Amino acid sequence: MERIAALRGLSPPTGLLKRFTEGLSLPRLPFRTPEPVADEAPVPPAEPLPWEATEIDLSQFSSLDDLLDYAYEQKNSNHTDKAILACKGALEKYGDDPYAPFIVIELGNIYKERGSYEDAIRTYREALSLPIIANDAATLEKFSENLSYLGTVQDILSKHDSLQTHFRDIPPDYLKEIEAEFQLRQKQPQGTVH
Repeated sequence: MERIAALRGLSPPTGLLKRFTEGLSLPRLPFRTPEPVADEAPVPPAEPLPWEATEIDLSQFSSLDDLLDYAYEQKNSNHTDKAILACKGALEKYGDDPYAPFIVIELGNIYKERGSYEDAIRTYREALSLPIIANDAATLEKFSENLSYLGTVQDILSKHDSLQTHFRDIPPDYLKEIEAEFQLRQKQPQGTVH
């Protein structure tokens, strides 16, 4: 409990602070405004870190299975940016494959787990136009239900100023509120705004 209080901005115990700073005497330095540097060369953009891939070479994968194995491997190694790119690449290359709806679900789940609810919603909305989904009433209904659930999650978290919360970190009382609101929305006729 003391740790939590300290993290929330309360002062640390005086004895600890005194022991830490005892004997320290720092010279008082005058404040100087930095001089502007003339004709400074622009700083080149930093190279992305290995887990912040901006693209992947799809030609290195000979099949959808290979690409999805890579995506799952990256996701399980907490390299979600690479997993997202692999899933997007799989949808781009194999969007008409019968497995495409499951790729969309996986991509939506990755976004949801990292608290990127708007990206998850966009993924499902865009997927509604894939023929493999648009021409299957049951899949279309499930995707619409997922969209409604994600919208509910986003609305409740926004209401609590917690929109960036990873799904697994949503407090239990918020989850109960999400479930109750989602059930209420499911009972409303289509087109009714709550």
